[in-house]
Amino acid sequence: MKVFAYTLTFATVTLIEMLRSIGDLLNGALVYTGTRLATQPYDSLRYPFGRGRYVYLFGYTTSILALGSIAALGFIEGVQSLIHPVTIVNRLGGIALLTIAMFFDGLTLVLAYRDQRKFVDGHGDRNPLLRALIAENSIDIASEGIAIAALGLSTLSSYIDGVASIALSALLAVSIYHISRDSVEALLGRAAPPHVVARLVKLALSIPGVVDVNDVKSMIIEPGRYLVII
Repeated sequence: MKVFAYTLTFATVTLIEMLRSIGDLLNGALVYTGTRLATQPYDSLRYPFGRGRYVYLFGYTTSILALGSIAALGFIEGVQSLIHPVTIVNRLGGIALLTIAMFFDGLTLVLAYRDQRKFVDGHGDRNPLLRALIAENSIDIASEGIAIAALGLSTLSSYIDGVASIALSALLAVSIYHISRDSVEALLGRAAPPHVVARLVKLALSIPGVVDVNDVKSMIIEPGRYLVII
C-alpha cells in the first residue's frame, strides 16, 4: 500500500512510510528468527541455561539496525524536502492507500496484543519481541495518521511535507529507545524482579539450618527464567 502511495503522490511522508514498512518486513524476519532460535532444545553442555536470550539479542538488533537506519534516512529526506519542496500529486489516492495500510497495522496490533497476553499468562513476564512488535505497530498507526494529515494539509503550504517527515523520523527515534531499552538491560544482566527475589529469600529462610540470607544476586536468563545466587 505504501509503495503505491509513494509512486502515486511522490510525497516525502509517503516515502518514509514506505521505508518504515520495508523495515517492518525486516523486523518480522528478525522476530521470527530470534523466536525460532530461542525455542531450540536445550544443549546442557554448550548452553546449560538454554538459548532464551536470543529474544533480547534479536530485539536489540531489530531496533538498532532496522529501525535506526530508517529513522536516520527519514530525517535526511525530511530536511531535503524542506530545502527543496516536492510537488505532491494525487493526494486523495495516497490518503486512501495509507488508510488501508493503517487498518492492517491495527489488525496486527490487536493480534500481537492478544499473543502478549497469552505469553504473560504462561510465563509471568512479557516477551520483549512481542512488546517491540506492539510498540512498533502503535507507532506505525500514529505515523500513518500524521502522514494522512500531512497529505490533506499539504495544499496549505509546501513545507508541511518536510515538517511532517521530520516529525515521523523523530517519532520513530523515540520508539527505538523504548523498544531497545529492555533488551539492552537484559543483555547486561538485569536483576530479577523484586517480588521474585523476595519469594526465593523466603524459601531459603524456610530451609532448616539456614539462619540468615546475607547476599542475593540475580540475573534474567530469558522471559520468566532467572539465575539467582543466594
